[in-house]
Amino acid sequence: MGTHRTRGAAVRAAAAFAAVATLLTVPGPVRAYADPTPAELDAQVATAWDELESVVEHYDTTRENLAATRARVAATDAQLAPLNQQIDDLQRKVGTIAAGIYKSSGEGPATALLSGESAGSLLNQLALLDHVARDQDQAIQALRVVTDRYETQRRALKNLERQQSTQDRELTVTKAVIESNLAELQALRTKVYAARASRSGLRDPYVPVFPNDAGGTALRYAYQQLGKWYEWAAAGPNTFDCSGLVLAAFRQAGRTLPHSAALQWKQVRHITRDDLRPGDLVFYYSDIHHVAMYAGDGRIIEAPQTGQQISIHQMDHAPIVGYGRVV
Repeated sequence: MGTHRTRGAAVRAAAAFAAVATLLTVPGPVRAYADPTPAELDAQVATAWDELESVVEHYDTTRENLAATRARVAATDAQLAPLNQQIDDLQRKVGTIAAGIYKSSGEGPATALLSGESAGSLLNQLALLDHVARDQDQAIQALRVVTDRYETQRRALKNLERQQSTQDRELTVTKAVIESNLAELQALRTKVYAARASRSGLRDPYVPVFPNDAGGTALRYAYQQLGKWYEWAAAGPNTFDCSGLVLAAFRQAGRTLPHSAALQWKQVRHITRDDLRPGDLVFYYSDIHHVAMYAGDGRIIEAPQTGQQISIHQMDHAPIVGYGRVV
């Protein structure tokens, strides 16, 4: 997603929040016609959250991509350093041999040839120098081809880093909007659903089966986090967002995943719904801004949204894009 799309999502999120606020502050005379039902409020808050979660996930994705680009620049620099050193060493070697021949011939090779002193020896030395220089020149040229390729790659990476750094700075500003909207969303949810402050009595009692594999280990960790609160851009140990919970869970299984639902989708092996087993991942919405962990029996464990706790839900509560397995 581009920066303009992120800004647009932030604006739409703010508009959705405003719509919820309008529903809550309808003047007395028209209240009989405009008083929202719980279902209408749920729909308004869900719309606001869908827009906002896109911004949150884009923020996570941009930070992940920038970190990866910087790591690639550092790796390229590490590869360039020894190559440049090898070129310098080869050039120094040829120079040392040439200097040695010059010194051994007194005033220089031409003088030695004219004087007739050790001409055979000098010609042998010159032939050796020519042979060594030719071999070293080929090696230098080969090294320069590799070095040029790395330099070209480095320039492209630095350009990408500059672009991503610009996005990162812009998203730092967007972050303030996100946090403000999140605070407003939480206030609205509290105002409308004060009784939801504690949801332990509503928790799905389902207990997953934990397979003896990486997915099972991750699922067990996610299950142990039930009741902990959602916090955007968090990956534990006390709060999580959706992709942060998945990241932390699979870290327990020795697997490394990015902190982004969209990037996780690109990294997993895609499977069909019929292939789902506990510990697999379920991805939601066309821009893939939400991810959950399949718990079995048509259920998922997820960090839903701000103001809610990690919980077990029915899998088909939102549009599913696809399914994935961490291998």
